Amino acid sequence: MREIQRRGYQVAENSGQIVIFCNRAPVRWLTAGSARPISSKEIGPKSFKDFGHTPTV
Repeated sequence: MREIQRRGYQVAENSGQIVIFCNRAPVRWLTAGSARPISSKEIGPKSFKDFGHTPTV
């Protein structure tokens, strides 16, 4: 949990299953009748720089 918090990620747990959202974008919980899902085009392009990470090759 410390590492998740340090990176600014979010985590959800349901019935013992853990889901880690490895980005800082807002999480929207969708239910019947809720707003339509947002597309990656609406969010815009992302790069490793957006998340403070430089990939190693």
